[in-house]
Amino acid sequence: MDAEEPGGGHSSEIVEDKLATDEDASNEIRRAEEEWLFVKAHEFGIDVRVKNVDERYSCDRAEVASGIARYLRDANIEIPHIAGFSNRLWSILRSGRTEDFGVYFQADMNGLASRSSLRQRWDEFKQFRERFKCQSCGGKTFKRLIANLGPLCAGCEAPLAFQTRIWVRKRGP
Repeated sequence: MDAEEPGGGHSSEIVEDKLATDEDASNEIRRAEEEWLFVKAHEFGIDVRVKNVDERYSCDRAEVASGIARYLRDANIEIPHIAGFSNRLWSILRSGRTEDFGVYFQADMNGLASRSSLRQRWDEFKQFRERFKCQSCGGKTFKRLIANLGPLCAGCEAPLAFQTRIWVRKRGP
């Protein structure tokens, strides 16, 4: 993971450290998701309403993900159905609907998230993030040169194509 990639590098290390020591990592996971989505929206040239001009990432992750979904749909970029892959953010891209999860990523907003649900959410985000990797060179940064073109890899300028290979976290020793 590039240290420069938002939602990766230092952010990933903080989340992993907190999860390893059984600390609550919900805010860090949420922040990593929001930062990563906001950067992708910027790379793709998507219009996103920033609610507070003094805070760089002050927009709801579901709004940003829905904006990315609209952009990809309008650019005729198909979000593939991947058999056996269930992921909330991926579902947002495919459907364009926003998720109904708060900071703690659970239906009961008044309760605390379990450590296993936080680990699951983090693993899902890493799987989601991995789908945005250039199939030609492995780059993770994209750009949009012309308004009617889809995102291109910032390194080799190959068009964005989604990975459909399933990544499964190894369990046990």
